[in-house]
Amino acid sequence: GAGNKVVGVVDYSDYPKAALKIESVGSYHVLNIEKIIQLNPDLIIAWKTGNRSKDIEKLQQLGYKII
Repeated sequence: GAGNKVVGVVDYSDYPKAALKIESVGSYHVLNIEKIIQLNPDLIIAWKTGNRSKDIEKLQQLGYKII
């Protein structure tokens, strides 16, 4: 899998157990934009019904690819 490429997760990520050791970038409804920038991901996976649209828009403005 791609688990070794994951650089950040939300607070509730607990599966697989290895996710507990990955840096948290906030919760599903409040993202830590500064932490995400610091981790410099190639791709961000988000969802419209959980993540705040202003957080997603900010990340898009910064040039991050979001699906």
